[in-house]
Amino acid sequence: RPTKLRGSEAMTGADYRKKQAMSRTDTGMTENKRKIAHNPLSYSLLKILILLLGVLLLWGLLSFGAASIPLTKVEVEGLTQYAEEEILVASGLGTSEKLLDIDRESAVQALTTRYPYIASARIRYAFPLGYRVIIEEEVPVYYTCSADDYFALSADLKVLERAVSPRRYLEQGLQQISLGGRVLYLSGVR
Repeated sequence: RPTKLRGSEAMTGADYRKKQAMSRTDTGMTENKRKIAHNPLSYSLLKILILLLGVLLLWGLLSFGAASIPLTKVEVEGLTQYAEEEILVASGLGTSEKLLDIDRESAVQALTTRYPYIASARIRYAFPLGYRVIIEEEVPVYYTCSADDYFALSADLKVLERAVSPRRYLEQGLQQISLGGRVLYLSGVR
């Protein structure tokens, strides 16, 4: 039975079904595939599955492969009192061979206990295969005399260094303070 189309476009229901079947085979899409392709839930599930696979792959690389990645650079920022090589040796960053072998907390503690001028240190990852050591140094503000030695002190009275003469401290403009005849007990001051 012909449909209500005009001219060459007129076709029967059987012709229409044949044409639809041909178009499905041409595109390779069956009715079920069309339903899945237009279902937003299936797209969301596919995205979640791909994301989970990516996370698992990244975790595997970091857990097993990154342990063998070599450390290629270490940058030190904020130094005025100590040489960069001293900092690297004391922190252990200069001798570490692998990127993940570095214990940042131990390195920071070693720096702050060994060098009195270092008020704080932070070790941050530096892209792509390195670390950045950020140093904040103490500033001498005072000096004092105790047992025939002179000591530079920070604002919170941390002993920074010892000298046999106050000349350098006077040149720096440090204020002299008295500790009331008490003797300073020192650890780590050169």
